[in-house]
Amino acid sequence: MALFRLDGDVHTDDDGSTPEVAWGGGVGTFAVTGTIDGATMNLEVSYDNGTTWIAVGSDTSLSAVGHGNFDLPQDVLLRGTSAGGAAAVNLLIYILPRRPTS
Repeated sequence: MALFRLDGDVHTDDDGSTPEVAWGGGVGTFAVTGTIDGATMNLEVSYDNGTTWIAVGSDTSLSAVGHGNFDLPQDVLLRGTSAGGAAAVNLLIYILPRRPTS
């Protein structure tokens, strides 16, 4: 089950970001599908309750449909952002905890 799912348009003519979600810590996956239309989708983290946002890393910076894994501490906020491309990028973004394999 996804911790966060955004289905629709991410508008790059405003701040180009999804709503923020609280992360419980650990390994997760940032997945993007849909029409990216030249945009770059990034996963960002805030350690100070949304005042400052930083990119998680190259594994979660996607310029094509795909996914990347991340490992972050608990009690942080996450959001997806869009830069470049069309004025509105139609896509589906997931931020989800990774289930352990046994």
